[in-house]
Amino acid sequence: MSTDDPPQRADRLWFTPDVVIIRAQSRVFQVFTAILKQKSSVFADMFTMPQPPPADSETMDGVPVVTVHDEPAQMEVFLRAIFDSEFFMPPPAETRIGDTLGILRLAHKYDVPYLRRRALQHLDCIYPTDLLGYDSKVEPTLDRDVPLADRLLSVGIAKEVDALWLLPAAYYDMCRWPLDRLLGESLSLLPSRGFEAHSHRGSFTRLIPRRKKME
Repeated sequence: MSTDDPPQRADRLWFTPDVVIIRAQSRVFQVFTAILKQKSSVFADMFTMPQPPPADSETMDGVPVVTVHDEPAQMEVFLRAIFDSEFFMPPPAETRIGDTLGILRLAHKYDVPYLRRRALQHLDCIYPTDLLGYDSKVEPTLDRDVPLADRLLSVGIAKEVDALWLLPAAYYDMCRWPLDRLLGESLSLLPSRGFEAHSHRGSFTRLIPRRKKME
């Protein structure tokens, strides 16, 4: 093609400059609409739906606002993983388990398959599916000093995203903790972390007899 030929647009790399503000409770994030649509089919469908008249829409500094019902901290790491390619790298890159769980949950909810796979790769490192893998397990990609609350959340999120192969190792991991610590953390922390309390009580009801058998 000579320089005199008209330029041809590369559709997959032709982003409009539109931005949108994502509001999660009291925290707001301004991001590029086109990139979010490209990565998430849920947001793509959301943005292509008929919109209310501007007078009836929430805006901030003239930018449309989309309110989501997610934990702000989880939404922040999820959006960072989409827009910052160096933030959430695949294993063996290090990451925090709290970030991994938040990204997994929202990648599943908003249909971002590559982030869902990446988060599961990190969790597979600490929740092997066979005894040999567990005996030789090291945790090179996640914090060694993992808060108990985050380990408890692993069970609920594994069920939520249908990653059921993680559950045996996750349950065993929790059974190594004192029963009073498990009960205290589950009752005091989980309801404040963006999850329905009743969905987790069922998990811990099944965990308690397993834990007692180990005493």
